Amino acid sequence: MLSTAFADFDSSPLRKPRFEPITPHGIFTLDGADWKTSREQLRNRLSNLRKAIDLGVCEQHIQAFLQHVPPNGQVFDVQRCTSALSLDMQTRFSLGEFVDALSFTQSQENKQFVDDFEVAKERIVRDGFRGPRRHLVPNRAFHQSCSRARSYVMACARREVEGRSSRIEKTKDARVGADFNNNFEELSQFADQAMSILLANDSMSTTLSGLFYCLSQDERIVQKLRASIIDTIGLTPPTWDQLGVLHYVRWVLHEGEEYLINRLASIMH
Repeated sequence: MLSTAFADFDSSPLRKPRFEPITPHGIFTLDGADWKTSREQLRNRLSNLRKAIDLGVCEQHIQAFLQHVPPNGQVFDVQRCTSALSLDMQTRFSLGEFVDALSFTQSQENKQFVDDFEVAKERIVRDGFRGPRRHLVPNRAFHQSCSRARSYVMACARREVEGRSSRIEKTKDARVGADFNNNFEELSQFADQAMSILLANDSMSTTLSGLFYCLSQDERIVQKLRASIIDTIGLTPPTWDQLGVLHYVRWVLHEGEEYLINRLASIMH
């Protein structure tokens, strides 16, 4: 999303028909000056992860993920669980609230959003392979899912803006907060940015699932990875500084990414 050469690819004519129903003015549907503006907005939002991401909240999501891991080495769907984990973490980051994808008691509203979002993502990917033939496939369900998913995100945006406006009113000028709250353009921009981040969600979940697959093939690497983490940070939740020196973890993640890239290349060829 943040590649500086993205505009050179002139990719919006290829992507716009697929992404426009769910993110009309997001980074995946723009080129030129508009793309640069969108990129700068996202860059500002993603540039300081230490400020944006609460490691304590991440720990809560990890513990919820572990509730889905069966004991005694039993088989389970790690792809589904890593997808739910990354979706919970990224909705918390991009929307200010998470969708409880890992919860055993997820609300119907959140479940509907997750279902709609999965329908939209699948259609976007399939249409990328279909090319011009995508017009031959009915798309009513796709547009309905996009509409519901965007309405959900707009509602989250409204709650986020109301909370922000309330803080502004307490510290500065009540009129400023009220104007911001009623600015539809601000809400739409928030929704486009949030959707763009969420649509990139698969890169995190597929990397994690690929990593877990690789680890399942070699117990020695698992033990070495565990030892390197315990030696560095012990058994307590890590700090940002400690995460920065987990070099072996970084190398293992790179191997997981490499495995994923090779698998995708072999499938496409």
